[in-house]
Amino acid sequence: MPDIKLKIQIGNANVELEGEGAVIQTIFSQLCESGLGALDSQSGKPPISTVPAAKPSPPLKITGAADAQVKETFPSIEVILSKNLPRTESEWILIYAFYASKFGMVPVSRDEIRGVYRQTGRLTRSRSNNFSSNLQNLHASGYLSSSDNLTYALTPAGSNKIQEILTQPQTAKSPSPKKRSKRNPPTYRLVSLPLDNKQKEDLNLFYHSMHLTSRVDQVVVLFYWMHKNKLLDVIDKDTAFTLLRIVKEPITFNIPQALSNASTRNRYIRSNGEKGRYLLDEKGEDYVTHKLMDRK
Repeated sequence: MPDIKLKIQIGNANVELEGEGAVIQTIFSQLCESGLGALDSQSGKPPISTVPAAKPSPPLKITGAADAQVKETFPSIEVILSKNLPRTESEWILIYAFYASKFGMVPVSRDEIRGVYRQTGRLTRSRSNNFSSNLQNLHASGYLSSSDNLTYALTPAGSNKIQEILTQPQTAKSPSPKKRSKRNPPTYRLVSLPLDNKQKEDLNLFYHSMHLTSRVDQVVVLFYWMHKNKLLDVIDKDTAFTLLRIVKEPITFNIPQALSNASTRNRYIRSNGEKGRYLLDEKGEDYVTHKLMDRK
């Protein structure tokens, strides 16, 4: 990390820090937690010059120039979001706390952390419900310190974790699920069939005497009766629709699909060479006479 130079005002006291960025950040984290006294024990750190304050020190204030220098050291939250750098939700919350606390320099409240959460557009109901537990995990892991569980400060361990998150390889975002294209449902029309009232009644009696367990059974039985009575040689979706209406069968299924299954899977009917039009196959006749009629 490049060297940075910070100038801090604490009441009437001035603090100037200059040196390697990570070291400066660690000193600030300790200053936020322990005050100026913690700086006296630093060894091997950049030189610090202070002027004692006559009054108790107010909250830490960072000059505009220093704040700008720190901002240049770290990527924007938008860049982190686009690269999807944090790998867990706890890491995301630590990042939010880091940026809400002006890069670890001032304590930050739960609401301020949640505010950055909202700004990134990642705060869902589930994540909101888990917010407190994730925050407690960060506290328990030593990345954040707090005396009241309301206000948090970044610890040196938290600073190191931030560096780890920001330098780890970019995480690939999960691809959005592909939307299935909606197919328009088939349309049907009633067609004229050579059936008088007596024949319609006979068809109804025959159809409802069967124990039919599938959509394929329904269309094959209707086609079989029409074929055996020399009333129909070719069936299509509209013919099947009309026959189902005659026997008062609810149309709750895809008729073209049922005809296709009867042809390609069961071989009860076969194409006559025209798309969607079928002839009754011998296998279909045997199926009705030896299987379905035996179920009566």
